[in-house]
Amino acid sequence: MKLASDDLTGRPLRGPERLTRLVLILPVYVYIVTGWFIRPLSVDNIALAYAVPLSFVTGFLLFNVPKREALAMLERVWVELTLALLIAMLSILSVINSNDPIRVFRVLFPAVLPILLFVQLTALRSVSPRDVNRLPRIFLATGFAFACLPLFVSFFYGTLHDYTFAGGYRFMGFFDHESQLSVMVAVMVPLVIGEIAIAEKPAVRWLWITMLLVVFYTLVRVGSKTALLIVLAYACLFYIIAHARLQSKLRNLLLLVAVVGVMAVLGVHGIAIATAIDPIVGQKISAIFEGGIENYRTIQSRGELWREAWDEGRRHWLIGTGAGEEILGLQHAHNLILDYFRGIGVFGAVAVGLLCIRIAWRTVAKMFDVLVTSTISPTDIRVLACFSSATVYVVCNQLSNSFGPATISALWLIYLPAVLSEPVRRKSTIPRAAPHRTAHVA
Repeated sequence: MKLASDDLTGRPLRGPERLTRLVLILPVYVYIVTGWFIRPLSVDNIALAYAVPLSFVTGFLLFNVPKREALAMLERVWVELTLALLIAMLSILSVINSNDPIRVFRVLFPAVLPILLFVQLTALRSVSPRDVNRLPRIFLATGFAFACLPLFVSFFYGTLHDYTFAGGYRFMGFFDHESQLSVMVAVMVPLVIGEIAIAEKPAVRWLWITMLLVVFYTLVRVGSKTALLIVLAYACLFYIIAHARLQSKLRNLLLLVAVVGVMAVLGVHGIAIATAIDPIVGQKISAIFEGGIENYRTIQSRGELWREAWDEGRRHWLIGTGAGEEILGLQHAHNLILDYFRGIGVFGAVAVGLLCIRIAWRTVAKMFDVLVTSTISPTDIRVLACFSSATVYVVCNQLSNSFGPATISALWLIYLPAVLSEPVRRKSTIPRAAPHRTAHVA
């Protein structure tokens, strides 16, 4: 099956429009870059990336979008924005029970961000739709430059290695914790797989395949088992739903043989390969196979955190114990729904649950659309990849970072541009046959 061509041609911008475009796009680019530099650009645990969205006020100041277009864009995401606004209000209300009110920022910032970013991107889209369309790829390129590349450079520079590795073996890049980087790298996988699917030239395809291997290796060095399993499951699902349709039977067969071969090699020599990558990684994997999860403290601790979060949530079920409050000395309970139930009450848990369902449902709907539609364009595949990245983010955060402010850019900078760029599928109409007239014989 061949992809249909995209119609991404746009009219040339005039002088004032170029200036408007620059003013609107520059804060978004700055936010993308600073979102990968949390630790180096922080003062007293307040990162520059948390302040940059304040510049999205330019979207309000330069919002010159026709009413019909603005309402059409709002119709696409009003559910997400309404739920985000509800979460923001509940987080403020939860301050009543909070022991550390400043920590409400951990929930308030991720809830307000999509509202600010929506206005910014809608204003930008009215001037330059192409810029909105390419934002996820800008995010992807930035991730390569500031996550994958530093990993390989750190092997040659001890100072960089000491700064970017936690505990000597887990790569955390320029974040405060490796779990944060794991989420950021995990969302890159669907984007890369999408580019592989639409690459027409063999050289370009092999370049993206190489990039995919680099991303997977980076994720392995981050050491997040949850994120790694999630993206592997997604890779298989995407291939079944979309990618296989775009390839010949021979290529599908060769890929299947390659996957089976890799699995067989990992089954026999997996621990040896992990040990070669890093002895500590190999030792921990061996401990799990020998003694089960009892030999892995981080897995055991999840149950303790979840029980404590559930107990605290039941005691303060209405407005919570306070948004962003620590639990057992940790930032979060490694469970998104329980964290919001504990922090901002039952209505907050329902709201964030519905938000996750909405994102996942949009992904499923787009997958079905790609599966049944006879003609799909590169934009369709890229939009599906972005929705899938958002779903990967949601699933990873259900067991990991809990929508923390350090990683929330990975959700909205990929999801919102895709929603605003998604092609409108025109319903095909079948012309009605002309009524049959019977000739009367006089």
